Amino acid sequence: MKGHNPIPLLDDLRKELAIAHQLQQSLLPQPFKNLSYVCACSQTIPCYEVGGDYFDYFDLEGGRFCFALGDVAGKGVSAALLASKVQGILSAQSFVDFPLPTIISNLNRNLVKRGTGNRFVTFFFGILDDEGTCNYVNAGHNPPLLVHPDGSIIELTVGGVVLGLFEEARYQSETVKLLPNDHLVLFTDGVVEALNTAGEEFGQERLCALLREKAHTTASELLALLREAVMLFSKNTPQHDDITMMILGFRESQKTFTIKSELKTSPSRAPFSPALDEGCAS
Repeated sequence: MKGHNPIPLLDDLRKELAIAHQLQQSLLPQPFKNLSYVCACSQTIPCYEVGGDYFDYFDLEGGRFCFALGDVAGKGVSAALLASKVQGILSAQSFVDFPLPTIISNLNRNLVKRGTGNRFVTFFFGILDDEGTCNYVNAGHNPPLLVHPDGSIIELTVGGVVLGLFEEARYQSETVKLLPNDHLVLFTDGVVEALNTAGEEFGQERLCALLREKAHTTASELLALLREAVMLFSKNTPQHDDITMMILGFRESQKTFTIKSELKTSPSRAPFSPALDEGCAS
């Protein structure tokens, strides 16, 4: 309409997106989960007000700890809706004592039947017990890194294809053993693909170098160091993807939580640089 002022509509849209951000953050668990044998520390930073990265924790019978990290292709509201769908489907079945490949196959079939269009989800799902036995399935996700105190690193790659595309896809699981002071580092591709002003990516090599150098630290300290490294590398550069990190520390000899106060707030983008907080580049 001629002479119509779009500013009130834009203000309403901003308010709606702010509410959506708060709702999405409320669906995620608290950034810290501390059991007698494992400390889990996580943070997600949406590229826009809402995003397609997802993480979760579950307590299982027998004191087992279940954890998940996923990344929906795309970004913004549509990716956030699919991430919420993944969370709902997984929550409904993960407490049933099925083998992990069955759980992931069921999740995949549900996503295909409900129709995800051309969108897919990379996903990592694991269960850890108090003896350090970790059973996992990797559905096309960036391989998490098992970091030993001496700096050696093992990639967790066993699983299958991404979720949401192929109804008859089959998945495999693998079991690895965590030892005291080991760390399991999970991340979405927004971490390794974070850009600097020269257009260079943060990359797997920088990530592994940092983890080797700081392998002796606690999970909370390691998350803070990784966050700081990505922040400094990508300073003054708008990012193109959501960024999510999860670090599990198994039977750590120290129990320090140096960044708990920073990660407790729901607007989890705040600790990052202004450039990251501005969201995606167009």
